[in-house]
Amino acid sequence: MQIANNKHVEDFWISGGTVMPDFSGKVLELKYSLSDEAEVNEFLGNKNSTHTEVKQAKHKLNFSKIICRFFFSNYVPSLELQKQLILLQKDIFDEVTVQMVKDNFDDLKTLYGYALNNTEKPLSTLIDPKLSPSLLLQVVEYLGTVRPVNTRWVYHKLSSHIDRFRIVSNTMQELGIDAYVTNCRKRYAGDTEFKNMDVSTILKGYFKFKGCALDCNSKNNKEGKKKGFAPDMDLFDEKTYEWIKVKNEDYRGNRLRDFVKLDGINPNKEELDKRDKVKRLYQRLEKLGAES
Repeated sequence: MQIANNKHVEDFWISGGTVMPDFSGKVLELKYSLSDEAEVNEFLGNKNSTHTEVKQAKHKLNFSKIICRFFFSNYVPSLELQKQLILLQKDIFDEVTVQMVKDNFDDLKTLYGYALNNTEKPLSTLIDPKLSPSLLLQVVEYLGTVRPVNTRWVYHKLSSHIDRFRIVSNTMQELGIDAYVTNCRKRYAGDTEFKNMDVSTILKGYFKFKGCALDCNSKNNKEGKKKGFAPDMDLFDEKTYEWIKVKNEDYRGNRLRDFVKLDGINPNKEELDKRDKVKRLYQRLEKLGAES
């Protein structure tokens, strides 16, 4: 399963509707960057506008579910502001996401209890696995107690965080809680031989996550004050599970086609056996796991 993001919606509106996807049965995750208190308050004040945007996206593009996540960078919003963001989600989105900001585990528990008492919407959690292994295990144990409908984990470079993703993958499967990865990069980038391998395919195939969301941003090619798409673009190759560079002819349309291809990938053993390079990468991940 592939989760759509802001760019897929923007492509539709910017193209004037010429990029016409049908996301029936698909999930959209909208990312909102809120880097300080003023931006959080501005976002809360624009609730009606956000509500309209979400309704239009659902109506025009047929998403079955629209959820959101907040990117706070280095800012840690107060518990009161985070509670207000929970209430906003209750009124706008199909699911309320309770985020753990940095390593504030106690705050996560407080906010989850608040959400449980103040909304009847399904509750999910969003957590950055870049924690100490002992704290990460405590968090996962807590999730097994409260049992959110799913948990989204923030992506970090696999070659440096394989132990964290192995903990998350194994324990979430044992608990029977659907686990997804968000903020994914396209390329593995861990070793020269495998640098172009698709991250989401690895996460779904090797680690058995249920789905992924790319944090893809268009690249701007600056010429003086002019901004536009770069002369080349990424293309997902279904035959190799790699990203390749091609001449930029239809950036927005290609982004949609890549989404469809990634969503259709089922990286099971039968498919793995057809791709020797993928098998070698899995062997490399096994070695990294043993070394961690």
